[in-house]
Amino acid sequence: MKAPTYFSPAELVKRWGGRVSEKTLANWRSMKRGPLPSKLGGRVVYNLVDVEAYEQLQREFPKAAR
Repeated sequence: MKAPTYFSPAELVKRWGGRVSEKTLANWRSMKRGPLPSKLGGRVVYNLVDVEAYEQLQREFPKAAR
């Protein structure tokens, strides 16, 4: 079984090419939006599986279509 891959908020910002900021991710967490965050050792991380699921939803339901 492959170990899960996790992204820090900074790594997720980099993955998304800076289209969102770490502050935006923090706001999304407080509003329960965006990819599902987790805590590991007191640090916020995002599991690759959750990030990919969120990205897929964004492709299927773009904001203009909502």
